[in-house]
Amino acid sequence: MKTPACPHDRRRACTTCRAVALAAGWTVGPGLGDEAADVVEALVERPTDVATSLHRFGETAGRAGWPAATVTDWVDALARQAEVARVDPKPLQAFTAGVELGRGWAEGSTRGGGSLRPAVDPTTGLADAEVLIQALDTFHDRCRASGVDACGAATIVVVDADLHDDEVPAAHDGRPIPPGVRSAAALVRAGHLALLGSVTKAAVPHGELVCALAPGRVAVLSTRPDDGTIALRVEAFLRRAPGLANLAAVVWTEPIPAHAHVRRFVEDLVS
Repeated sequence: MKTPACPHDRRRACTTCRAVALAAGWTVGPGLGDEAADVVEALVERPTDVATSLHRFGETAGRAGWPAATVTDWVDALARQAEVARVDPKPLQAFTAGVELGRGWAEGSTRGGGSLRPAVDPTTGLADAEVLIQALDTFHDRCRASGVDACGAATIVVVDADLHDDEVPAAHDGRPIPPGVRSAAALVRAGHLALLGSVTKAAVPHGELVCALAPGRVAVLSTRPDDGTIALRVEAFLRRAPGLANLAAVVWTEPIPAHAHVRRFVEDLVS
């Protein structure tokens, strides 16, 4: 199914999709209507820009306090109705689009004024376990729509490192540790964790998302199955990275869990 090539057909498709967007509730919340219209126009006129538009839409929705599940439902509804309008929904269903939607929502929820718990650590810039759960749910949905077995199509790379060497030393004279010293040490550890996540993501082929699961533990979602070399590649990158060369770290890979077990799987990685 292709996007109509005739300008008249494109205008009609845009009109239809805008009506669908309104019916799906895309304009609920401050600023959401403009971002939703941009997603619709990108879907019809600029399919390669859909992921970018979804990032902006997710950020606006997250900032307004909308739950991630509701935001995903809106996009799924738009994809279904776009197909009815004879507009190719695949750009909305691509895994990259889902990742950008989740990233945008996480960034918006962090900066927003709602009651949502931040999904991105403002100190490290790393997403949290909830974002990984959402990404895995989205990946399963996309694979199911394409008739692909999700469990054999991707890999999670986990690095567990000892980042506690910079703990604040105990005072020798019995006086309390100054708060500023504690804060500085915490920032050093956060910097090491951010670097660990960045280097790990760079080392993982087709790494789409990096999350902080626990102090010193990060995970990267790769949209390719493990060929048996990923852990070795990550270890080599860590050895060469300035600031991490002497880090004691354990690297391993996990296959994507069955959809019903995603949350329990991620919770086990966090514990």
